[in-house]
Amino acid sequence: MTTNKKSNEVIEKETEGVEVLKEQNSEVEALSGLLKNITEPMANSQVVAAKEATKQTKIIADTTRTVFRGLIGVAFAVIILAGVALVMKETQVTEKIVIALLGFLGGFGLGKSSGK
Repeated sequence: MTTNKKSNEVIEKETEGVEVLKEQNSEVEALSGLLKNITEPMANSQVVAAKEATKQTKIIADTTRTVFRGLIGVAFAVIILAGVALVMKETQVTEKIVIALLGFLGGFGLGKSSGK
């Protein structure tokens, strides 16, 4: 009987251990569900913020490209005017136009950046 009693005690201890593991497992599942409810919205908001930042950067790049092309167009038109004035033998007007164009481009820092 003592052997039978010992094996019953071992079975009871194993059963208690299994129940404890089941309780711990359910607690871990509950905790992971709670953490999932907390971390998922945070991760989703970071994804949305990254998409918005990408859109803003694209808008800024497009605007900058448009402004740069406009400035190039203005500079090209001024160069054509200087060429027309030079063909008409108006050297003083041509000099003034070239100096104005250089001052215009120098205002954007083109003189500083060309040496680097």
